[in-house]
Amino acid sequence: MSIRVRFAPSPTGFLHIGGVHTALFNWLFARHEGGEFRLRIENTDTSREVDEATGQIQDSLSWLGLDWDGEVTFQLDRMERCREEARRLLAEGKAYEDEGAIRMRMPDEGVTAWDDLIRGRIEYPNEKLEDLVLVRADGRPTYNFASPVEDWLDEITHVLRGDDHISNTPKQIRILEALGAPLPAYGHLANILGEDGKKLSKRHGATSAEEFRAQGYLPEALVNFLALLGWSYDDKTTIMSRVELVERFTLDRVGASPAIFDFKKLEWMNGVYLRELPPEEARRRRSSRRRFRHSASFRSSPASSSRDAPGSRRLCRTSRRRSRRSSRSLPRESKLRYGDSPSSRGSNPVRRFSRSASP
Repeated sequence: MSIRVRFAPSPTGFLHIGGVHTALFNWLFARHEGGEFRLRIENTDTSREVDEATGQIQDSLSWLGLDWDGEVTFQLDRMERCREEARRLLAEGKAYEDEGAIRMRMPDEGVTAWDDLIRGRIEYPNEKLEDLVLVRADGRPTYNFASPVEDWLDEITHVLRGDDHISNTPKQIRILEALGAPLPAYGHLANILGEDGKKLSKRHGATSAEEFRAQGYLPEALVNFLALLGWSYDDKTTIMSRVELVERFTLDRVGASPAIFDFKKLEWMNGVYLRELPPEEARRRRSSRRRFRHSASFRSSPASSSRDAPGSRRLCRTSRRRSRRSSRSLPRESKLRYGDSPSSRGSNPVRRFSRSASP
């Protein structure tokens, strides 16, 4: 079976690092399996759409090297097809009209179940499923209808997304079954938390891809770091190139427990990659970062506040000092671990993750 996954952000804000993490795991899975990674912009909620967000999402993914296959698609372009499918369900008696809206009839008994790729068997009581609005009275399809319809039309085989979508999955399974469409395999990734155990937010530091870019983090370091949030190759390997990550990434080593975003570990990892840069490349990267920080798109984004964020100046100064050092031989990347330095070896506090039963 040919693997096809999608990353489907909403342009209601700039790309959060949690979204980058989801995109990365989809990308690694697709590339490891020799499949396709598609980019879909879910822009049905035009009232909340942020100017330039769509461009920023694409720019951030490109900067990180997460290339997608085919053209970028927009959910808004499929609205008429969604309305057609809703009318078909209405004609077949699987949906009904309610004050101008079209609702899907949901079962009242039993469970809707699936074998989650990350969490194992999940069963959701059907008594908790309300009859779902497919198309609003004003003619706009809802997210929970448009999203699975697009997955069907785009022939998506695997849906990997955050665990905040677990409650959406039984609704979307029922919709696809009613449409007579094949079901993709579903997997729900755990949240990323701050060091205080709470969901990662601005109070912890940078949260958008743009902020990390502006503060001097290298895309190779950020990709390596994010790959280890919820996945591990073994109990000792920390530094891995993009090629190594693609070769080694498998879903059976993705855990269901939340991961902690350790800024100190990210800074250490960034230093490892900075010291490996040849002097000319280091200068080119610094110049590119300066151009980005002065670009119109960055100045107009919320991420521009990262200029004064706690620790951002310290990181920039540290980055400059490290990049000015003469290039010297380091241990092989695949053997270097968090806490190691070119002259010493320390313990490796990389979290190990294990599969857990469904919640």
